[in-house]
Amino acid sequence: MGHKIFLGQKMMTQVKYVDFYQLEKTLKGGKKSCMHEEYDQCMYSALYDLMMKGTKSKCTVPWIPNNDRICTYPEDVNTTFWISWNHVTNQHNDCNSPCHRLLIDLGAKELTTLDDDTTATVLLYFPQKMLVSKEHFLYTILNLMAEFGGFTGFVNIAAFFTIAKFVNKHIDRFIERHNGEDGEYLKIS
Repeated sequence: MGHKIFLGQKMMTQVKYVDFYQLEKTLKGGKKSCMHEEYDQCMYSALYDLMMKGTKSKCTVPWIPNNDRICTYPEDVNTTFWISWNHVTNQHNDCNSPCHRLLIDLGAKELTTLDDDTTATVLLYFPQKMLVSKEHFLYTILNLMAEFGGFTGFVNIAAFFTIAKFVNKHIDRFIERHNGEDGEYLKIS
């Protein structure tokens, strides 16, 4: 969404932006979570392919880079327009989002009327600092295996000591029950 300004108006707004880095992951079905290729090139290629398959005369709209065969038949012109309209903002997930992108947000606007209605003024206010958001792996597979191995070793040692304590307790009870009447412990020979 943007701001509309007319002659005779002065608009002031703040621009906020985030430099966003996402890790590429393979999702179920082999699809990637994002792409490192250029997004525009991917989208124009997808539009070109859809228009070539969707028109009788294998033609395109004039506003994509590969426009050697611009549609002239009214039916094809209408078809390619709607292909472009429905796909250009990626509603059908023809291309993955880029892994590196700049997210820009326009804040609230303040409008005032100017004395001169032949000009318009736009004042944009940018922050002094930019937020950078980077995604990182918390653990590599090697770190995860090391952590898991250490935890497993700790649990095994704790279990060993618990079993040893249990066995020791039962051996002591056995000895006490079989203690001789003269107070001597049972001798094993």
